[in-house]
Amino acid sequence: MTSLLPPRFMVFRHPGLAHWGAALLLALAPPLGAAETLLESKFATGAAEGWHPYREPRPATVQVRDGALEVASSTAFRGVFAGLPKRLTLKPGETLKVALRFRLPAYDPSVSAAFRIGFFTHAPGEPEEAGADHGFFLTIGGGPEGPTLALREDRPAPRFDPLSGNTRKLGQARAAASLENGEWHSASLSITAVDDTALALEAVLDGQPLKVSHPTLEPTVFGSLYIGSGNCNARMGLNDIVVTLQTP
Repeated sequence: MTSLLPPRFMVFRHPGLAHWGAALLLALAPPLGAAETLLESKFATGAAEGWHPYREPRPATVQVRDGALEVASSTAFRGVFAGLPKRLTLKPGETLKVALRFRLPAYDPSVSAAFRIGFFTHAPGEPEEAGADHGFFLTIGGGPEGPTLALREDRPAPRFDPLSGNTRKLGQARAAASLENGEWHSASLSITAVDDTALALEAVLDGQPLKVSHPTLEPTVFGSLYIGSGNCNARMGLNDIVVTLQTP
């Protein structure tokens, strides 16, 4: 049978070469998406690990007890924040995510959006000026229909007030979790730059997801993570906080 290959090509049928060929293809293939850990707080050392109270006057008290960060206040809209190690701009295909465990020992089922987690453009050390509180956050709370999980945009406001003020609800769902027992729950917030024109947001509470699309790329610059209360006194425990950046 006449070979259809040009004379300069030779076909080898050595069984060992197949393994080398597969290894070569794997080596030349583009790497799968990698996740970079930007922040990890487990409070095992008894220190607050870079977490600070926000909103003067009467900021929340912050202490580490029994291996968790305990936050308490006698004033509404209080909590803690931490800066990301670098200010980042989300590029298409990238996802910024925070996952954590929390508990609400004084949860009031009549208060909506009582617990809040969000990423903001403001970075520690910068002036807390109008417009620096632009970002996205999730809310967990009660209401007449039971616990709810929601995603919101915190738009630039005349004064610096992250997790409150000039907000716009992007989506909401009934939450299956029971929050009144003060037990530990898990939550996460993800922001993905889908392409050059849109963002996708996802909130998860105890495995229950809520996804929304945001047909704009504002904001895509983030420098800090805020965790706090809504229109109620801050009473929360926090642990296992991990922030990652997933790249394509």
